[in-house]
Amino acid sequence: MWVNERVNERVNERVNNRGIIGLIKGLMQERIIKNRGFLNRFL
Repeated sequence: MWVNERVNERVNERVNNRGIIGLIKGLMQERIIKNRGFLNRFL
């Protein structure tokens, strides 16, 4: 039982991280579309 709880915690962490990364990527893509010229100054 204890091992299963540990595994579930790990899986949940990974899912949460992916969700957060996905949100950040989505926001960045929106920003890139809106602010192409602005970003080109940095890149």
